[in-house]
Amino acid sequence: MNRFLHTKARKQQLQLVSPLSEGAEKDEKASRIQEYQNGRNLVNGDHSSRLSPYLASGVISARMVINAAKKMGKGGKLESGRDTGVGMWVQEVIWRDFYVAVRMVC
Repeated sequence: MNRFLHTKARKQQLQLVSPLSEGAEKDEKASRIQEYQNGRNLVNGDHSSRLSPYLASGVISARMVINAAKKMGKGGKLESGRDTGVGMWVQEVIWRDFYVAVRMVC
């Protein structure tokens, strides 16, 4: 999760690559989460969080993800608008968690 939150995207990663692989340079202003709003639908780079399998298997929880995103906000506030990369990602994690809960009820 930290690699998504705090490192820059790598252009050469167009294939399946572990999010834990080395080579991502640390850059808070141009991190993958900051660029998520514009890059999330692009297929030509390292733009997705790559956390879905970890969320699906319970290795990390939506609550852990939201708490990490909250720490990135100004004053410890959670961004949830679609106008920033962090806010867009938070909304998508929340909707993902909602649909998982709905499937369990049905």
